[in-house]
Amino acid sequence: MLLDEGWADLADEPLRIVEHTALGLGLPLVARDRAGPSQVEVVFDASDALTAADQMVRCNGVKQVLRRAGYHASFMAGRLSPT
Repeated sequence: MLLDEGWADLADEPLRIVEHTALGLGLPLVARDRAGPSQVEVVFDASDALTAADQMVRCNGVKQVLRRAGYHASFMAGRLSPT
């Protein structure tokens, strides 16, 4: 089963690193959750384009901290669907 809880505890440490680092860098973290094996969802609050671009550069700091801890991270931008 894809969403088996057997792998879920393995994501706790990198998720804590993401949360701690993102908040330390002033990124507007709204939510973080496991989405599947080797895939997590990190949601940042919406902002204007210039602010979002600045925040994306700061995401490189999150990637660097994860790399130093032995993890590989990549970020994909998404957008919220209109409600």
